[in-house]
Amino acid sequence: MELPRSEEFFGYGSVEATATLKCTAGTPVKLDVRWATSEVNGFAALRVGIRSPEPDDLMDRAVAAAAAADAAVVVVGTNDEWETEGFDRTTMDLPGRQDELVRCVVAANPRTVVIVNAGSPVTMDWADPSEPVSATAILTPFFAGQEQAEALTDILLGDADPGGRLPITIPVRLADHPAYLHHRPDHDGDGNGTQRYAEGLFIGYRHYEATDTPVRFPFGHGLSYGDATWGDGLLDVESCSVTATVPITCAGDRAATVVVQGFVEAVTPEYVRPRLELKSWDKLTVEPGKTVNAVLKFDPTAFRRWDTAADDWRLEPGEYDIVLSASVNDERQRHRITIS
Repeated sequence: MELPRSEEFFGYGSVEATATLKCTAGTPVKLDVRWATSEVNGFAALRVGIRSPEPDDLMDRAVAAAAAADAAVVVVGTNDEWETEGFDRTTMDLPGRQDELVRCVVAANPRTVVIVNAGSPVTMDWADPSEPVSATAILTPFFAGQEQAEALTDILLGDADPGGRLPITIPVRLADHPAYLHHRPDHDGDGNGTQRYAEGLFIGYRHYEATDTPVRFPFGHGLSYGDATWGDGLLDVESCSVTATVPITCAGDRAATVVVQGFVEAVTPEYVRPRLELKSWDKLTVEPGKTVNAVLKFDPTAFRRWDTAADDWRLEPGEYDIVLSASVNDERQRHRITIS
């Protein structure tokens, strides 16, 4: 039986074939796999696996454990079976019954921390505060490596601050993604293996800003155990370079991690360009009762755009806003400058 091709093994593999076999405890089963290669290309591989039996009461046991605990921790996510180089994901949904697991545990114990161990965005309908059951504490460490467990333990116990910020946007659904119209799973380009990348400059957070598309969590979002207040920023403008200084004060009894993100917005752009463009940032750890200055530098390249006709960078004179934010959706202050 010849199986059709799939994206496995960089397009050389076949679609996955599965079979169900009833087994008896203590009785060995012989698995005999035979295949013939029809091409001589120097590349051959075989992957064989087994899905472990899943007891029917696993969900009930998880719910019972959560209900009896002071707090619950649920770890969900993907692995290299679902996302890796050589093939594309076809959905943002978590594999299996993981979404159901989160909802059941959160319903049993509202003091639940959900840890999303995935390398890219996943659907998080259970993070919607308008839903009857909604997770209120979520950690997204991505694939943090061999010491991830140690790091997560420190964060969960309060020994370390979750000071990271999202380097991506987590959309509400897959169809909201800027590439979806041109690269969605049910679209095969022109039939010759060609895909259209028609987003232009509007990729990532730039797309969501331009289209006013609601997101689950915005680019640059992240929280700290500490509380911080932002003072009035000061701008030092010299020719086409700008330095923004913002005093950050830790107002709580724990150190605060703050990431001041500097976006540039052209007030009346001559050409089409993203509304907000991240051009500078500064990350601080501020101890209780202390004030530390965040310093963001914007050199002339922060205000340039690529001129396709001239095949060169171009600095457009005019008014620009320096937008200082805690995330792309959390603007804290705005300062206007003029470049001539």
